[in-house]
Amino acid sequence: MIPELVTLFRNEYYVELLRHNLPRAFEVADAESRRIQQRRGGQTYESVGQEVGVVRERILVSFLRHTLGDMHIELPTANTAMRDVMVFQQPLEIKTATRDGLVTAKWTADTESASRDIGGFEFTADLLLARIWWGMDKDSIFYIPQEVLREVAAGQEPADYLSSAQGTNNRGIKIKAGFINQAQEHPATVRIPIYWERSDIRLDPMARWMGFWSDRGGRDPLYA
Repeated sequence: MIPELVTLFRNEYYVELLRHNLPRAFEVADAESRRIQQRRGGQTYESVGQEVGVVRERILVSFLRHTLGDMHIELPTANTAMRDVMVFQQPLEIKTATRDGLVTAKWTADTESASRDIGGFEFTADLLLARIWWGMDKDSIFYIPQEVLREVAAGQEPADYLSSAQGTNNRGIKIKAGFINQAQEHPATVRIPIYWERSDIRLDPMARWMGFWSDRGGRDPLYA
């Protein structure tokens, strides 16, 4: 458990900041990640690309940096173990899911590596999970300490609470719904309800890149 995160998620000011701003931030992430796809027969439709997960993760990390300070937040580098973020020198995994969708424990390349990774899996970090419930007011942010994950997993084999798809296009190892629900409801888990109201944002994902190509006298339009 990271005590500073428990304190943060029980601070009324910062909880309200999160509740007020996260839906809009995630709606922008959706808008920036939208793409046009085509069905058989030529009919087109809009969908949100998988890259939205990375953008959502950055939004949550930026919240931690804003509230806890940059000096206490360490992002992964080429020379460190793969963790989403280190908070006060302790590892934190960040996951997002739409509604009650399954949570990915680990990304893998194929069925063989998934089977191998499931066999040797263990929880080695706290989990910050955000569930998106558009149009609803529900518990949405869950800070689940590593101790809770290990307690729920105690007495089970990893294969009892993990699963993976078959085939070469394997998208990773998923945590089964019953396990994650039990962890979410654990007394030591911090839960924050959010009302997921849409703002009907109309955003051109190319707009800021159009500015990149404009002559701004050497000023970088992406960050200026």
